[in-house]
Amino acid sequence: MKVSRRGRTAPAESETPTPDRPGSESRLQAVPDVIRAAWDACLAVGEVRRVLVGFSGGADSTALLLVLQALAAPGLEAIHFQHGLRGAEAEADAAWCRAFCRARKIPFRLVRLAVKSRRRPGESLEETARKRRLEAWRTLAEETPDTAVALGHHADDALEDLFLRLARGSNVSGLTGLRPDRVVDGVRFLRPLLGWRRAELESWLRHGGVRDWRHDSSNRNAVDFRRNAVRLKLLPLFREIFDGDSGLLAARAALFADADFLEREAAAHFGSVLTPWALAELPLALRGRVLRLWLRRETGVDHIPGQAFLNRLDRDLERWRGGGRGRIVPESKAVPVGGGLTLVLAAAGIRLAQPVVAVPVRRWRWREQPVLDLPEAGLRLHAELMSFPTQGFEQKIQRRKGGCLRCASAPSVEWVSVSAVPPVLTVRTWRAADRMQPFGCVFRKAVGEILADAKVPAGQRRLVPLVLAGRTPLWLPGVRRAETGRLPPAAAATLAVRLSVTKL
Repeated sequence: MKVSRRGRTAPAESETPTPDRPGSESRLQAVPDVIRAAWDACLAVGEVRRVLVGFSGGADSTALLLVLQALAAPGLEAIHFQHGLRGAEAEADAAWCRAFCRARKIPFRLVRLAVKSRRRPGESLEETARKRRLEAWRTLAEETPDTAVALGHHADDALEDLFLRLARGSNVSGLTGLRPDRVVDGVRFLRPLLGWRRAELESWLRHGGVRDWRHDSSNRNAVDFRRNAVRLKLLPLFREIFDGDSGLLAARAALFADADFLEREAAAHFGSVLTPWALAELPLALRGRVLRLWLRRETGVDHIPGQAFLNRLDRDLERWRGGGRGRIVPESKAVPVGGGLTLVLAAAGIRLAQPVVAVPVRRWRWREQPVLDLPEAGLRLHAELMSFPTQGFEQKIQRRKGGCLRCASAPSVEWVSVSAVPPVLTVRTWRAADRMQPFGCVFRKAVGEILADAKVPAGQRRLVPLVLAGRTPLWLPGVRRAETGRLPPAAAATLAVRLSVTKL
């Protein structure tokens, strides 16, 4: 079963990609004006040197890929995510997509995502898959400056998304989250097909001689996936009752206009809102948006203020209303934001509370000092330069993804390539902006999320040290190591650095 963010109603008419038929290339060059205009609008906003296309093999992403090829999108590359949920069917999809791109001389890359193993308690597969995809997109986008990610969402997807976000209590910005051009967590996402319906895309493909695409069987599952239930049950009922969905499309356009106005107003107020008095006088519709901009500036990460935080903040701001002149200045107040952040309301201005630094910064010259005590964390780190064992250690060695070797007693013991370990390592408490590429993964992830996935209690996470090689995270002792310093299969009997951690 494959996690999909959008459904496809047309079954595959062929299980293997067919070469371009005579004349099909010229027909596919006839890109609809609405799509061409949407793409030109995206390019006009900012420079794009490289375009990565999310290519599942369905009709929508197939149409997008061919549209962008026809429009000569710069640095075009198809990216296919394998979520590891549908077994042979998913592997067949990947093979089909690879062959489709090869036949059309489009660069193709397969990216495997570990969804099930990284699913948090209470988290749906859809939500886990969405997070893993965003992590992968972030890593891929960092390879080349001015990279954009193009996705095949269309008007029907936008309606499904509207209902789903409405059920979650989203504001108008959330209700119109599928935008033609939007930056999320540092990644620029482009959706040039939002002006077209699913049936129109499929018709365009057939007219261009493309009649084979992949059909995701999990899109028929309306029990486990809410998006499917919206598409297969709720929207058909709505269209039956209201004789179509043109009203929904018009409403979404109006909501988008409202959201755009509020977001521009928030940006205009952003610079002036630095005190609790100013924050208290802001309309509720702007306060959350202004705080989101402020938190992004302060942390470098996109934090969306939750409704529980905004409700509590509104109560705490009651003391600050009225400008404060001629009145007793309220005492400072700390308001938990979530995600380990705390907002402090003070007369001098709003600020984030400094987190407790459990492990101060240390420079570890591990060759001269192979043992480093961290009394505040109750841990002792060890580093030794030695030959990777070949005899008497086989039972502790296991093969990992890619055929590389790793010590099975990890995460308390790690073997790292000596070339990845500089003479001086940095050891400190992890920070909100720290990101590490976990061993065996193709993407980077926030260290805080890695600790949460490892089920480290929230109150103890600041006690976990982070070991860095320069600015690159190398090891979370006792939790996870990085992909950096991976030993190749032929590493036996070669020099490596043995990292280990014990309790004091």
